[in-house]
Amino acid sequence: MQQKPGEKSAFEVFSETCKYKSSKALMDVMILVDSKVDLFKHYNVDCILEVMFLVTARSHRGKRIAELLMASSIEIARQLKCHKDVQTPVEIQGTNVITNPNCVPGLVSAIASSNYSQRIAEKLGFHSLAEIKFEDFVFNGKKVSERIDDVHKSWRLVAKRI
Repeated sequence: MQQKPGEKSAFEVFSETCKYKSSKALMDVMILVDSKVDLFKHYNVDCILEVMFLVTARSHRGKRIAELLMASSIEIARQLKCHKDVQTPVEIQGTNVITNPNCVPGLVSAIASSNYSQRIAEKLGFHSLAEIKFEDFVFNGKKVSERIDDVHKSWRLVAKRI
């Protein structure tokens, strides 16, 4: 969760520690997309739950896993906004509770980079706020649009008020 306007985003922190040029380039694009709209000001919130890297293995596509993960993230944000501790079916480091009294999200955001994640965001009521086309970004002398399936066209910054 990003807690304060002006604080470094998870993308910026990760970009600073990337070992590989391709990873850093991806983070830098995400920073660029993220910077197109100041979500804190636009929605007048001071905490955002960011959904990052929503991917489904080819063998598990079409089973609504990504949609359910996104919907679960929205529900977690809703519960946190109501100042409730959220119990999950998964235990990590000895606990299955998410609590965050210092940061109550008023918004869920994501950068959707495929038609699939963009459709899921639309279906779940997210608003598309900014877009960068793959053809407009070059890495190692080649447009991103030349490197990936031409079905997918852009990165989109999407957000949903909680």
